[in-house]
Amino acid sequence: MTTVLPIVRASAIEIRDAAALIAAALHPQPLGAWLVPDEHHRGPVLTAWARIWTEHAFLWGHIHLHDTRTAVAVWLTHNRTTIAPVDYQRRLTNACGPHLHRFQILDELLDSTRPTEPHHHLVFLATHPDHQGAGHANTLLRHHEPGSLPAWSQAISPAGIRLLTKHGFVGRDPVALPDDAGQIAPMWRPTQTAPDAQGPCSNQQR
Repeated sequence: MTTVLPIVRASAIEIRDAAALIAAALHPQPLGAWLVPDEHHRGPVLTAWARIWTEHAFLWGHIHLHDTRTAVAVWLTHNRTTIAPVDYQRRLTNACGPHLHRFQILDELLDSTRPTEPHHHLVFLATHPDHQGAGHANTLLRHHEPGSLPAWSQAISPAGIRLLTKHGFVGRDPVALPDDAGQIAPMWRPTQTAPDAQGPCSNQQR
């Protein structure tokens, strides 16, 4: 018997809401505080930055929402024809303003760990802080079973590492963020790895 998961594919009008959800999940994380130290401006800046990537994934990947709209998974397909977001540097500058340098450092760190072979990239996996622990991120990962391409992500918390491990991802050497802002843990899932879809956890990463 096939289980129907409570997952929907985001529509174009839901891109903004998906970006806001990602920002809300990242806001209390050490990475979010490092990217935008000013708590008053953190939410709008993170939302504008996340929207660049959600718009890009809408065209070059897919965005899945839990049907409660409290959790989101953003996937990109990386292959030999993958392109960067249109006009990325200008849009990044406009989105991040005086915090641009930190986002550029983050891009460099993420790019340094990304594999060159074709793969699915889990750019963001985010659950709203008020709904973490309900298992929604776990359900989103169950929806993305291993396929013909391996999968890649970068966790930013111990909970994220545990969740991705349950779904067949294997950790690689972590990369330290500046100013004691934590670590980025690259995670790789080869093809034909069956995930263990039990424990509810949640995380945010790009």
